[in-house]
Amino acid sequence: MTSTTKVGIMTLLVTTLLVYLVFVIGDYSFKEKGYSFTISFYAVNGLSRGSRVSISGVNIGKVEDINIVDDQVYVLVSIQDKKYHIRRKNTFTISSAGLMGEKFVEIVPTRDYTSPYVAPGEVVPGTDPTRMEELFERGNALIHRLQEVTDAAKDLLGDPSIKENAKLLVQNAKDASVNISEITASLKSKTDSIADNLVRLLDNLSTEIEGNKIAIKELIANFRDLSEKLNGMTGENRENIKEIVTSVKGAVSNLEKILEDLSKNNDMSGDIKKTAEALRKTAENTEEITAELKKNINDPEIRSKVSGTLKDVNKIASTADKIFTGFKETQFNFKYHLRYFEPTDDILSDINLDMLKSNDSFFRIGIEDIGNENDFTFMFGQKTNKPKLTSRAGILASKIALGADYQATDKILFSVDMIDTKDFDIRLTADYKVDDHMNFKVRMDETLKDQNLSFGLEYTF
Repeated sequence: MTSTTKVGIMTLLVTTLLVYLVFVIGDYSFKEKGYSFTISFYAVNGLSRGSRVSISGVNIGKVEDINIVDDQVYVLVSIQDKKYHIRRKNTFTISSAGLMGEKFVEIVPTRDYTSPYVAPGEVVPGTDPTRMEELFERGNALIHRLQEVTDAAKDLLGDPSIKENAKLLVQNAKDASVNISEITASLKSKTDSIADNLVRLLDNLSTEIEGNKIAIKELIANFRDLSEKLNGMTGENRENIKEIVTSVKGAVSNLEKILEDLSKNNDMSGDIKKTAEALRKTAENTEEITAELKKNINDPEIRSKVSGTLKDVNKIASTADKIFTGFKETQFNFKYHLRYFEPTDDILSDINLDMLKSNDSFFRIGIEDIGNENDFTFMFGQKTNKPKLTSRAGILASKIALGADYQATDKILFSVDMIDTKDFDIRLTADYKVDDHMNFKVRMDETLKDQNLSFGLEYTF
């Protein structure tokens, strides 16, 4: 191979390498890598071919061509890479770099990320830039208005009466400032005096509190106990308490009817009438003695006689009460049950009147769910051969029922009731004796169905 041939081959290789560097490394390509679309304006204000296109301050393309069709200007822009996706709802406008800088197409991104992307060759509307002429016109209008305001203020301030009033206003403000200073000083002295008195009062109060700390603690404890007891009867249960009073009145009325029925019994009527007659005569004697006492209350001898008579009356009434109570041989227990019904989140009230006979039998009359269902209860109970077991029969919740009570301990009582012969169900009850008058009760109704739970307190009067 001759030297000429070698030089030619070397020249060809160098030329090939140079072409590679120009087109590959220099990012030249015979195939277009990006895409183009058109933006429509009514005015472009100095935009020219080759102007850059930017989005969020980043250059992504240039202006390829500008055409006018009718009254609109169509600007063809090319995006240098298809990786730059532009949404249709973006704002397309013309801006300038500085006050007198070059014009360029600016794309402001939208926050609507559901907007589709602009397709190659698509025409999108642009926002016309504000022309300098419009800015100058607005500036001139603003200056004209400012001039009018200035002239009006000049005329106003030039009026002698306005000047005189302004002087009076300044003088009044000065006088008011002096008066405020005097008032502030007076208030400060009074405030200091009040503060001193308050400090002395607090010191005295602190001394008294320290000296009576134990008594105050006892007083607070007593009030706390009283508040807790009152909260048990008032507050949210105020309406229930009203219902209790009404129910008690009804129970008393029913009791009077029961006693009236007893008085009609042939076996008891004679003794009851005698007792009532004795009580009536006692009441009449008491009224007569009271009348005489009012007339002769100042006479010591009469006063002594009246006192003795009252003692005799007291003995007679006590004897009559004992005779009447022994004759009846019946103890009346009025019970009020306030319970929380969990399925409906309601507070319900029940009342029962137990008439206890001396032969370990009793009658129970009552009403359940007062004010709502008003279910009636009438049952007869009797002690069984087993001392801790009591059987019951009658009507419970307005339905035929059989029941039994088992005294597990001195404080715990369990009860079971079988209710309704047609739609049979079971009620379970557990009582815990808190004290002689108060029981805590837990009850489950419809045990075989919904298992409705309720719990609350029962008070025996």
